[in-house]
Amino acid sequence: MGDYLRIANRYDSDYRLRHGQMVSMLKFTDSSQAKGAMEAKIAELLPEEATLRVLDVGCGDRLKVKIPAPIYLVGIDISPEQLERNTIAQEKILADVESYPFEPDCFDVIVCWEVLEHLPRPERVLQNLVSTLKPGGLLLIAVPNPCSLKGLITKFTPHWFHVLAHRLLLGNKNAGKPGYPPFPTYLRFMLRPKRLIRWSLDHGLQPEFVAMATGGHIRALKRHRPLLGHAYAWLSLLLKGLSLGAYDGSMTELYAVLRKPKS
Repeated sequence: MGDYLRIANRYDSDYRLRHGQMVSMLKFTDSSQAKGAMEAKIAELLPEEATLRVLDVGCGDRLKVKIPAPIYLVGIDISPEQLERNTIAQEKILADVESYPFEPDCFDVIVCWEVLEHLPRPERVLQNLVSTLKPGGLLLIAVPNPCSLKGLITKFTPHWFHVLAHRLLLGNKNAGKPGYPPFPTYLRFMLRPKRLIRWSLDHGLQPEFVAMATGGHIRALKRHRPLLGHAYAWLSLLLKGLSLGAYDGSMTELYAVLRKPKS
């Protein structure tokens, strides 16, 4: 992970939470670098010799993060089309993750990759996931940052607008069709970086890795629609200035590795 830390060094910062708790936050200008650093941290934390039970929440058609160990993969999704396209999960569950009765202390790793923003009550989902995570297990989260310009636009615009943006700006012809993104989005403010970290600590989870980054959609916009890309960059700076730094328009993605303490 050292190479990634050198990349992120000049973007390093800390979050001071209640009771004087400090949590380090890495910041990257490229989400692929943040994901690489996250995967390097996962490799440090996980045992290599045992087969791990992994739950992929909102699994879609593939696992979106590398697990450097043999795994038994369980996928859960409410989309039958997505589950049907998934060819790697050994076990598939068609259900709502908020209400599904998981067995307690069942999984070594839970992956929640770009899912929480699509749920109306993400805190209830997280509570359900924490209960089924084994002591010492890892909860891996990737979620848009509601405090970015992209996050605010996503939160306060209708779903048809997201579909149109994916089709016209990103060239995704299947956007909005059954089983294809973008999916309806709520992006609750409890997913703000500070609030999510605080929630994790309050529910007994230890942040092992926390990072923010500029997402691939923003970089693609700058490449394919330069004028819109420059306008987005200018508005992001304006948002950061007007909010006195509370809203960082450029840091669009949040990544976290949270560990459940051993009993």
